[in-house]
Amino acid sequence: MLLFWHQGVNNQEVARLPVATADTLNERGTRVLIEGRVDDRMGFSDRPPLVAYDVYEGETSHIYVPTLWVQIPGKEVEVTAGYRIRSTPYHVGFAVNSPVVVLGTLSVTGDRPVVSEAEIAFGTKEAYLVSIERERQQTLHFSLVWLGVGGVVTLVAGVAATRARRRSPF
Repeated sequence: MLLFWHQGVNNQEVARLPVATADTLNERGTRVLIEGRVDDRMGFSDRPPLVAYDVYEGETSHIYVPTLWVQIPGKEVEVTAGYRIRSTPYHVGFAVNSPVVVLGTLSVTGDRPVVSEAEIAFGTKEAYLVSIERERQQTLHFSLVWLGVGGVVTLVAGVAATRARRRSPF
């Protein structure tokens, strides 16, 4: 079975983690998966209505990832600044009330839990798993195409070298 790692994220790890609830965010240092919405107390970035983003324009990357507050049923969770945003062609950031899935390490428990070393994606756990699998499939297909191209180039070069050797008087 193939495992796919995306920026340190293992699709099997995501699949096995239950979606955390207000009652289960209690063991510091554990990996957690949270589904929630970006809290309305977040201020806009310099690209309204986004409050956080990871945008590529040409060859330039523009990243803004402040502390993010995520509302889950019964609790507000802080995600420390510096998280990775899993961008798609349709979602390069998050606005207030955007549905998000957060995968990270629970660094503080209690009334105000804190998740650090996180990756955040738009949507739900199920959508997150689908996007990881889609990316794994695309990477596999892309690799196979380049493997085939490399094989053909090597074969053509070998045939050309053999023909050149046969024609050479030396």
